[in-house]
Amino acid sequence: LAQTRGRVTHFVTGVGTSGTIMGVTRRLHEHDPGIRCIGLQPDDAMHGLEGLKHIPSSLVPPIYDASILDDTIWLPTDEGWDMSDRLATDEGLFVGHSAGANVAGALRVAKELSDQGEPGVVVTVLCDRGDRYFAPLKWEKHYVW
Repeated sequence: LAQTRGRVTHFVTGVGTSGTIMGVTRRLHEHDPGIRCIGLQPDDAMHGLEGLKHIPSSLVPPIYDASILDDTIWLPTDEGWDMSDRLATDEGLFVGHSAGANVAGALRVAKELSDQGEPGVVVTVLCDRGDRYFAPLKWEKHYVW
């Protein structure tokens, strides 16, 4: 809230243990119930986005409460991987695939707002480092899953 001077309109992040999405959503809704909080999940049970859960096929974390979320984005694995590659190559941010997925989801929301001519301040988190997943072939787009 401080970094956006309270102007955040949308928060997007992946659902893993669900601690981040649940805690941040509760705090943002306390500040302004109009802030849209969006959970991001892999679009397939057999996904390759380490740290994220496909809730319909997973054990649901006890703290997860879908009723407080405003929406869900279903993201293919390759979008998260491609965004991590792009962030490393274009922005110098060596992040992991779940961080790439978060950025891809936030950009989807930003594009929807732009297409509708609506202003917005979309926030996400870069929650993992790329070195945890580093293997030369992974960063050369030879996906194996």
